[in-house]
Amino acid sequence: MLPLLRAEAAPVVQGAIQSGPAPTALQKEQLAVTEYIAKRYRVSEAAVRNYVATAYRAGAQYSLDPLLILAVMAVESSYNPVAESGVGAKGLMQILPSTAQFIAHRSGGTRFELRDLANPQINISYGSWYLRYLLDRYDGNEVAAVAAYNAGHERVDDWGGSGLEVADIRFAETEQYTRDVMDKRGEYRDKYRAELGL
Repeated sequence: MLPLLRAEAAPVVQGAIQSGPAPTALQKEQLAVTEYIAKRYRVSEAAVRNYVATAYRAGAQYSLDPLLILAVMAVESSYNPVAESGVGAKGLMQILPSTAQFIAHRSGGTRFELRDLANPQINISYGSWYLRYLLDRYDGNEVAAVAAYNAGHERVDDWGGSGLEVADIRFAETEQYTRDVMDKRGEYRDKYRAELGL
């Protein structure tokens, strides 16, 4: 479990002034990102706090930038946990049922059911696992991984695979999607750095 996003108030002891431990840099970062996303997308701060905490846990588990995970969520669903696309992608990270079955099989998810994609923690975890899988497939190339998240790895393989650059993407929608995700991650970095005075 991740540390609390906000430091809890220290107990008051009569006659003494006490303060709780100062929030860590990671807690401050999560708080700044949470507040920004909640305001920007008009989503309840409590819900966003949960999404951010889950993204940071998944980032640690799968060696991913949690801001990349959150950027994918922003572009895919605008932080709507019940979003469903016309092709059947579901949840915060818009995972197709076929992709979810692939992830469950590859990651050992023996009890997975498609309705689990409605659970934000499972959806974020599966989407994060898949991002890690794509990053590994494309030798760490984030542009290729993000483009494949949107258009599929077969297309990205045809467009240049691990050498893919945004200009090489042949679908306008996927090119814009990739730019949007990368820009959104940069926006989050800039926002929390400004909030934290970094």
